[in-house]
Amino acid sequence: GRSSGHPLRDDDLEAFVAQWVASPFLDEATLDFATALVREERLGRGSSPDLLAISLSAMDYVGHLYGPYSHEARDTLRRIDLALGRFLDFLELELGPNAALVVLTSDHGVLPLPEWLERTGGNQCPVKGGRSGLKLLGFRLLAKLHWKFSPLFSIPRPWVLFAGSQLGVDRSLARRHGVPVAEVVAATRQILEAEPAIAKVWTPEEIESGADEIARLYRNSFDRERSGDLVVQLAPTCLISPYDEGTTHGTPYLYDRAVSLIFWGEGIEGGRVPGPART
Repeated sequence: GRSSGHPLRDDDLEAFVAQWVASPFLDEATLDFATALVREERLGRGSSPDLLAISLSAMDYVGHLYGPYSHEARDTLRRIDLALGRFLDFLELELGPNAALVVLTSDHGVLPLPEWLERTGGNQCPVKGGRSGLKLLGFRLLAKLHWKFSPLFSIPRPWVLFAGSQLGVDRSLARRHGVPVAEVVAATRQILEAEPAIAKVWTPEEIESGADEIARLYRNSFDRERSGDLVVQLAPTCLISPYDEGTTHGTPYLYDRAVSLIFWGEGIEGGRVPGPART
């Protein structure tokens, strides 16, 4: 018969756990725990509703590692579907029919593997293969900002720091060398926008005043007091990552934003409603 190409390690606990969380067994265990919780805490038996929020994270781990169209993702989704079915059957047997209202959704989408997009003709990234190295980009940025702002022969130190798709200026370093933060921001933006994998680098002012859809999307998750000095918008289907494999999310494009929102229970009419749900 067929067997998995990812047998779980049994010789090293740390390696076993790393494999286990990136497998459907994680969500099966989570739903087993939810089953025990409902039974032991007697949820759903009182006069007021009980809210049970369950996070199923296996697809996130598997999707990052192998991409959403991989055999690993397909197998994980199938197993989660079966485990959810068992859990819903349990609720019906334990609490009676129509005792639960189920809401199922996701917190984000994901970019398909760049290699998969390249092979299937879906790559729109101007970078060949769609994948760029974050370490190499960081080194280029470090070198150019050091050359522009640091004293000659000084030890290179990062003028800006990455946090996801955002960058923040090291204000203590700028203050030490008497360089205005605005100059570092402008130079960083110029360097990054010369990268073919980057469509645009946004300033807080542009995000707060922009009238187009991308600006609105960034504005919805931007906080002037806590967010960075710059926000990097990648070109469509481009991936800048510290890893040579896998994929991620975080862009304003539909493949990272589109998720299903499912309501299931008594009184909910069957059907499909296309289009965005404003939140």
